Amino acid sequence: MLQTRHGGGTVVTDKLDSSFSDSWQEMLYRHPNIQSDILDFRDMLESQAACLAAERATEADLENLDKAYIKVSKAYADGELLEMVTADVEFHQAIAEASHNVLIGHLSATLLKLINSHVTKNLKYLNNRPKDKMRLEAQHLGIWNAIKNRQPQKALEISREHIEYVKVSMAASAKEFERMQSAIRRTG
Repeated sequence: MLQTRHGGGTVVTDKLDSSFSDSWQEMLYRHPNIQSDILDFRDMLESQAACLAAERATEADLENLDKAYIKVSKAYADGELLEMVTADVEFHQAIAEASHNVLIGHLSATLLKLINSHVTKNLKYLNNRPKDKMRLEAQHLGIWNAIKNRQPQKALEISREHIEYVKVSMAASAKEFERMQSAIRRTG
């Protein structure tokens, strides 16, 4: 964000203006299609970040990404939801930072802070489905390998597949929930 200081000019800061973040939080809670919209936005942002990271990542970025992926792998193996969410967010942020695009890095950090509950909801559902959980971890590995092997198009494609898989899984979850609610109403 830009911050204007009296007598000091305008500087870039990593702190969100509270009115900005409050309006985003309000939108996240009130917008009827927010889950789908968030995934659409994540698709745009994260797939482009992965593509650029495959082109621009330094050795230090690759080391950071390796550490982030190891955390993802361990968290998914342990099945501890909070660890999974933290590792997932850190992995995607490490990719954004490795893109060496300031806007992608800041937008990603902002978005990931704002949608923590969205990521938690997705992983909570998928964590109870072993095949889905394994597929998510494999997708993270695929993204990491594509970046490490300097394959931008593959990184972009796997990132898109990853978000699409989450979309489809969450839509299935919503339908399953609706069926359960309908059954409860019929029997209740």
